[in-house]
Amino acid sequence: MRLTLTNCNVTQHYETTQAFIRALESLAPSMSTILAMRRHLTYLTFERRWQLPVYFQLRWKEIAGTLEEMLAAPRLEPIAPKGTVSGYFIF
Repeated sequence: MRLTLTNCNVTQHYETTQAFIRALESLAPSMSTILAMRRHLTYLTFERRWQLPVYFQLRWKEIAGTLEEMLAAPRLEPIAPKGTVSGYFIF
């Protein structure tokens, strides 16, 4: 099986981590404490490690590549939209 971004659960790990951070922030005594944490070098370094722009660029290439493959594949018959037979709607 080819390793792709969809089967390595980057999104799930990111969402879990963000939920943890929100829970941690909910324990803070004030908004200024939360802002101080968000400005801390450790926090900023941690956030940068996600490299979300790189992830989304790779994910976009994966989706576009699949679409291009599907569009390039020769078809012998037109594909009828879901809920139709030979292009006629079923009522």
